[in-house]
Amino acid sequence: SVRFDANPTAEWSLNASAGLLKSPEALHPDVSQRRIGASIMRTSGFGTSGEWASALIYGANQPIALGVSQPIENSVVAETNLDLDGRNTVYGRLTWVQKTADELAVPGSPADQRFGLATVSVGYSRELFHIRHTAIAVGMRGEVGQVPVGLQPTYGTRNPLGFAVYLRVRPA
Repeated sequence: SVRFDANPTAEWSLNASAGLLKSPEALHPDVSQRRIGASIMRTSGFGTSGEWASALIYGANQPIALGVSQPIENSVVAETNLDLDGRNTVYGRLTWVQKTADELAVPGSPADQRFGLATVSVGYSRELFHIRHTAIAVGMRGEVGQVPVGLQPTYGTRNPLGFAVYLRVRPA
């Protein structure tokens, strides 16, 4: 494997990597994978006490079965996290990934058929208080997905929805 990291300024970080994983999945011991990835990240101050961090991340897996390379499975994530004032944070994420029918356990589809899946999520959290060296926050997150027409029977919809309310406990 090989990895390249660069931080051209205090706000920017760049990364690229590539590697070969020999038999990483116990269910498919005869399949190895090439993996590549790249990311661009930026973090800067916001207002008097906030911070804004964003990232664009690309990753790809290429299965190699019995020495034969298979098609590349791509994924892309774009996310941003805006800490408004040290207590209130809004965030969002856009994800797109390719998966095979085998990985998704789709009945009646060829195992190597690929599907593109997308999700968009947005959320908010508020830090309530500190106890000793622990920060307590509450938050909520909503998500909507988009699946191809061919997966609608499996998922029951083309646009699955999700919503979560959570309690976060972390070191302060």
